[in-house]
Amino acid sequence: MTAVREALSILGWSGFAVVPARVLGRRQLVACALDEDEHDTRVAEGRLPVADPLQFRCVAHGDPGFLTRRPPVRIAGAIAVRKGWRSARANLGGFTAFGPRVAVLPGAEARRRGVAAEAIVAGFGVIADDPDGLRLIHHPDTRPPASRTWAHRLVEEVLYDTVLTASRSSTP
Repeated sequence: MTAVREALSILGWSGFAVVPARVLGRRQLVACALDEDEHDTRVAEGRLPVADPLQFRCVAHGDPGFLTRRPPVRIAGAIAVRKGWRSARANLGGFTAFGPRVAVLPGAEARRRGVAAEAIVAGFGVIADDPDGLRLIHHPDTRPPASRTWAHRLVEEVLYDTVLTASRSSTP
């Protein structure tokens, strides 16, 4: 987890917490932060996170404004710490529409030409984990998605639930 914390700093994602979440069927480490204002509004309204897809569909049907309201979390991106590029790419691939993706790889793997070609074309960030520390090799694509869909909102709700659950379990 030390590599993840250091990666957050290198990427300028300080202030974001990394939570392990199941996002659309895949376990990922996602850097995100609670939007305190929206969270306070939701608490005052008695609205809990809607992380279950069936419940989400029911809430969205009954309250169409739910899909366009302010997100309860801000997503910095997803991080995969792996030994190989293929496993990092496989883990991060499904996160494409939701935010930047960054692979933390051993230095030699991070500097391979094949990794460079794919990372640049697909917009992956790559950080080399060298014996003397981490180094950013390729910046991630940080452009926001061209459009938002219900899936974006569902991912935000899943992460909202994960952040709240993590904060409850770390509170004595």
